[in-house]
Amino acid sequence: MRFAYKRLILYFILIILPAAQFSDSEITPADKAAHLVKILEEQHYGKAKLLNRKYYINSSERFLSELDPQGLIYLKEDIEKFSTMFREHQNFSELNSALWEIALRFAFHFRNRLALFMEMLDQDSENISDEFKIYIKGKTEYQKDLSSLKKRWASYIESRTLQQFFEIGKYRSSDDFSKAFQKERKKIRRSILNFEIYRLRNSLTSSDEMIDSLGSQFLDSMLKELDPHSSFYSDSFRKKFKSPDLDKGLSFGLEFEHSQFGDTRISEIYPGGAAWNSGEIHKGDKIVEIRNSLNSDAGTNVADISAEELYIFINREIPQKAFFKIRKLSGKTAWIELQKTKKAKEEDFILTQVLEGEKKIGYIYLPSFYTDSETDLLGCSEDIARAILKLKRESIEGLILDVRDNYGGSLQEAMDLAGLFIDEGPLFLSENGNRELNILKDPNRGRIYSGPLLILQNSQSASGPEFLSHVLKDYNRALIVGSSSFGKASSQKFLSMKEGKYKIDKIKFTTGLYYGLDNASHQQKGVTPHIELPQWNNFPLRETDLENSLSPNSISKEIRYEILPELPVRSLKNKSSDRIEKSQFFQKIGAIQNKAKKWLSKPKEIPLDPQDFFEFYQEREKLINQINEISFFKSPVFSSQATSFDKKSIHSGSIENQILKSKKDRLESDPYVEESYNIINDFINYNEGK
Repeated sequence: MRFAYKRLILYFILIILPAAQFSDSEITPADKAAHLVKILEEQHYGKAKLLNRKYYINSSERFLSELDPQGLIYLKEDIEKFSTMFREHQNFSELNSALWEIALRFAFHFRNRLALFMEMLDQDSENISDEFKIYIKGKTEYQKDLSSLKKRWASYIESRTLQQFFEIGKYRSSDDFSKAFQKERKKIRRSILNFEIYRLRNSLTSSDEMIDSLGSQFLDSMLKELDPHSSFYSDSFRKKFKSPDLDKGLSFGLEFEHSQFGDTRISEIYPGGAAWNSGEIHKGDKIVEIRNSLNSDAGTNVADISAEELYIFINREIPQKAFFKIRKLSGKTAWIELQKTKKAKEEDFILTQVLEGEKKIGYIYLPSFYTDSETDLLGCSEDIARAILKLKRESIEGLILDVRDNYGGSLQEAMDLAGLFIDEGPLFLSENGNRELNILKDPNRGRIYSGPLLILQNSQSASGPEFLSHVLKDYNRALIVGSSSFGKASSQKFLSMKEGKYKIDKIKFTTGLYYGLDNASHQQKGVTPHIELPQWNNFPLRETDLENSLSPNSISKEIRYEILPELPVRSLKNKSSDRIEKSQFFQKIGAIQNKAKKWLSKPKEIPLDPQDFFEFYQEREKLINQINEISFFKSPVFSSQATSFDKKSIHSGSIENQILKSKKDRLESDPYVEESYNIINDFINYNEGK
């Protein structure tokens, strides 16, 4: 009965697509594109690119490359026709007709795909290749006919089936894996096919929605052609896909986007939400699987679905409590239990602890630069100020501010946060699209904390954390420890697109690049730490890996500011190096570096013979397990305690206390925090010995 209903939906689509037309009062994708260009020509940092026809062609090519990157929808002749069509067009005014043609072809393939899936549900034998080839962006090999497309789909489903079965259980040999797989293959394969049917059902329900979706993709391509951090956000899919839980204000506190790295990743974590409170999920992480229970035979593999599909699936189909398998850019994986919650109203979202050992050191972990303009909460700088006041009551001798895996947020919060640690003065230089320079200053005289300060960062500390590190490094105000940061020195603004009486969609676009007081920008380079700690991953994805990443200009501007005395970096670095050479943890990191690049890079082909598949992925899984295992150790140099203020406000049996205990355990098992603790102790001892 369900499949008959789907057929009716399909035929309805096929009937209305050719006949549907835009009304005179309706805002079309071409209207939006024209209006977007006007906005960008006035305000985008890279607006010079917008003044030639090449921009339209490049945006079109980007749109087509992301339309079907794995060659599972359109045929070679379709893509060639689309490409010719865009090249023959003169400008964005002809965008509507191009999208109608693409929608018509999609509707045709929609029918064939639905028929194929239903056929595959009933049959267990298809013509499967020896391997499933994975295409990199711009290198897609589209199939010549429907027969070869069907074969590629069969191979794709088989690869998904093998991967999901591999995630379920552990087998000692490829022979054991192969035998067990043959028994379970049909059940898992059917589950994957049903999920593909679910995706198909949600991909298109009317011509208007199809054109709106294609138009949104094209507008996003226009923005991505300028730089990797500009994006288009359509309100239509949120209005269309409401859920009872969202209506009640319940959610996991996550947002998603098609990331700069070509896949779907977490783009936003709401302060006080379930994901935020876990302390284990960060912007840039990827959800690869979801299960209702860790004891269940199988979950839902969501690694390859779009941001919209993942948002809809999680908020509509997933119960209020579920287990999420998260994979970080480092390759580290973890199962995390989350329960949908309402957004908190008044709560301190940062982790504040006292590290007690040789000396009493304050510790603050800040996972995001949230701001009060984005929520009904205090901004992070206000929360940090309150945390410092609580720590000062504990008579701390130094402070560690941990901004690892912090993907940034509000630039204003970064400025306000820097102002907590320095007196009144310049912070950095802003350059707009006209190449005009403006000095941004801390307007508030005085600082809330003047003691020894250490900033702990890593390669995934981006934007806001980098601004903070750069400013404090320019002033000699803090020791910067860890690895070079991500390398994003640009800022973006959100804007609602308006056309006449209509208010449509939102865009995020880049408005400027920033330079330190030393006239250097950390754009693409990142902020180099004073003391570098070995990272297990020596090939992290960073700003320079992103397509169309902006390059900084050379500037020369004299800025007067009161620099503090030089830090004893050489002495502290030598002592840190001696400890690292003796550390079993850091020795293990070095031992797996050579293996990591080969096995953690995205494979070009997935072998589909079960034994070959097992051997291929077993080596990769062994490496990931090694990465996960080296993270487990107990620091002998300090214990972590809540502040006296927090102890009074948290009841012993509460959920908040359980969350705090979990965070305390992780903190005491973090070798990077341990080495930061040792470094700031050395710094204090150095100052006392003067």
